[in-house]
Order: sequence, then C-alpha cells, then structure tokens
Amino acid sequence: MDKELKTYLNELNKKNCDQSGFTVPDDYFEGIEDAVFSKITEDTLPSRTGFTVPENYFKTLEEQVISKIETPKKTGKLRSLIIRFTTSAAAVLLLFFGISQYNQATNITFDSLTIAEINDWMLEEEITIDSYEIADISETTYTNIPESISDQELNDYLDTTDSDFLYIEN
Repeated sequence: MDKELKTYLNELNKKNCDQSGFTVPDDYFEGIEDAVFSKITEDTLPSRTGFTVPENYFKTLEEQVISKIETPKKTGKLRSLIIRFTTSAAAVLLLFFGISQYNQATNITFDSLTIAEINDWMLEEEITIDSYEIADISETTYTNIPESISDQELNDYLDTTDSDFLYIEN
C-alpha cells in the first residue's frame, strides 16, 4: 500500500499538482466556530419567552413578602440577662481553674524520681558514670567495715540480701 501511495504522489508531483486548487480566506478557521454557534443559537432560541409579569409586580413584591413573614416573639429581657450571666460565669470559672492548674509548681526531689527515670535520663544524655565516680559522690561513710571477710560470711551476706544492685552495667 505504501508503494502505491508513493508512486501516486510521484505522478502528481510530475504533473505539478502541489496545490489542491482550493483556497480558504484568511483567518477563516479562527472565527468559524463562533460564527456557527451564534447562528445555531439564533435559530433555536425563540424570540419571546412566553412569560409575562403583572404590572407593578416588583414594586409591591417586597411589601407582600414582609407582610407574610412572621416576626419572632421577643424573649424576656430577664431571660436573656440570665443566659448572658451564666455563660460569662462559666467562662470565668473555666479560666480560673485552668490557670490555677497550669500554674501549680511541681516540686521534684530525688525521692520522687524512680530509678527507671534516672536510668532513662542517663541513657538519653549519654552520661557514663563508673562505680568510682558514684563512690566519690556518695555521702554514705562506711566506718564499720572489717578489714578481712571470710568466704563463708560473704556467701551468707549475699544469700540474705537483695543482690540486684550488684548487677551494675557500665
């Protein structure tokens, strides 16, 4: 099929048929769409709508609508004052209790801290304290430490006390 088309085009070129023979006015395709649609709307739309409005309809319409609207009954002045007072009192109470709870100072002491909180703080801050530094900080003085302890006494002591404190990881 391509060969037939190429041979046909070659024959047309030999006969100097570069142009089709048809011409189009300048800017024809730019305005044709608007022209066609305007002609279609002129033909399809009726010239009259078929609706009529009575005389002075819009002059009296507002008065008719307002006369048909029921005006709401006014609530008593005392009732509106009570509602305003209670809402403002509730807002004041909420602010007072909110601010008083916010301003309460919490006293943090070493007794109120748990060992887990201290360990977490040390891990987050990457603080490394070895047993010698703890011994330097400690306020406890050991005055009655015997100079020599037998193996039997040491085993008895370890059996009777909670030995979790001995598993310190550095």
